[in-house]
Amino acid sequence: MAKFDMAEVVEAFRREWEKHKMQVEQYKPPVYKCQNCKDTGFLDLYPSDPRRASGGKVGTVMYCPYCRANTLRGISGLIAEYRQLDIKKFPWETYERDVTKLKQTVESFVYDFQRWKDEGVGLYIYSEARGSGKTMVANAICGSICTKYNIPVRFSKVEDFLDDIKKSYDGKEKGILTGVNVRKYFDAELLVIDDLGVSKINDWGKDRLHELINERYKTGRLCIITSNFRPEQLPIHAPTIDRINDMCLAIHFPEEPIRSQKTLTRKNRLMQYVRSYDTFTDCDKAPFKGETHE
Repeated sequence: MAKFDMAEVVEAFRREWEKHKMQVEQYKPPVYKCQNCKDTGFLDLYPSDPRRASGGKVGTVMYCPYCRANTLRGISGLIAEYRQLDIKKFPWETYERDVTKLKQTVESFVYDFQRWKDEGVGLYIYSEARGSGKTMVANAICGSICTKYNIPVRFSKVEDFLDDIKKSYDGKEKGILTGVNVRKYFDAELLVIDDLGVSKINDWGKDRLHELINERYKTGRLCIITSNFRPEQLPIHAPTIDRINDMCLAIHFPEEPIRSQKTLTRKNRLMQYVRSYDTFTDCDKAPFKGETHE
C-alpha cells in the first residue's frame, strides 16, 4: 500500500486553490452592447434548454429587435447628441409655458403611430425662436419610433438632400438620375426635413423639393418638418406648401430658446468640475507640470 505525505498533499491542493483563486479574482465578465442577445443578433423566444439548440424542430429564433433598433438609429442620420434620446426623456419641464396639449400631440404621434399613418398625417413643427427644441423633439420622435416599431426613418436637412441629388447625376447624361443615393428619401417610412426655409434654396432646389414632397404625398408616406416659418410663409413653391398643409399637422412650439439654457447648464457644470481641482492629471497620473487652475 502506497504511503502519502499528507502535508505535501495539502500543500499541493493549497497551491492549486491559490492559482484558481487568482484566476477568479482576475476574471472580468464580458461587456455586451446588447444585454438581450449578448451581441449574437438573435433571440430564442422559447428557450427550453439554454445550453442546447432546438434542433430545427421548432423555429423559435428571431433577429434581435433591440440590436435592429440601434442599427436603425445609427443609419437614420439622427444627430449624434440626440441619437439615444426618446420621447420619454424629452425635457418638457424646461418650458415655462404650459405644453400639456403639445406633449399630448407628440406622444400620440409616437404611441398611436399606426393611426397617424393610416390617416396619412405627419407633423409640421415651427417656432420663430432658434433653439426652441424643434430639432430635439424630431430626433426624440424618430428614436422612439425606431425602438418601438423597428421602422427605418430618415433625418436630413434640405441641403443634404439636394447635395445627394447632385451627386446622383450621371456624368455622361446630365439629366438622368441614378437614384441609388436618393431613394432613401422617397422610400423611408418616416422622413424628417429639418430647418426647412432656413437656408436659401434656388429654383432648381425648390423643384427637387416639390418632387420629394409630392411623391411622398401620393404614396402616403409620413413627413415631419421643422422650420422657423409658418407654413404659409415658407420661401418655396406654392404647390409644395399646399402639399405640406395637406399631409402635416402644424404645431407651434413655444418661443423659448431652451437650447441656450441647456448649453449654459452644461458649461456651468463643466466649469464647476474645473474649479473643484487645483491640479489636473491625465490617465497616467502625470500632472500638468505643476500648474494650478484657480
